[in-house]
Amino acid sequence: MFKKSHCQKFKNRLLFISSIILLCYTIISIISGVIISKRILPDMTANLSVQARNIWVLVHIVSANIMISVAIVHLIINVKRITKWFKVEKSIRKSTSTNS
Repeated sequence: MFKKSHCQKFKNRLLFISSIILLCYTIISIISGVIISKRILPDMTANLSVQARNIWVLVHIVSANIMISVAIVHLIINVKRITKWFKVEKSIRKSTSTNS
């Protein structure tokens, strides 16, 4: 009993931390995307040097990779929950088809 609740607490903490990380890196990715794009803020981005633009591109790439990694962690942790959703949906379809 103790191990299961301890594992569940750890899992919930991991999901919470990864959600916060995902939120932070999403914001960073949006900001870096705006800075990289010359269309959104042309006056601000026109003054960037090539080196500064390359740094922002690197920030954008790194944040995108971190977001993908965190999304994969979410999927791995929630595999059991996701499969339950599909099983419930499948059983609902079977019950509605037999009732028809």
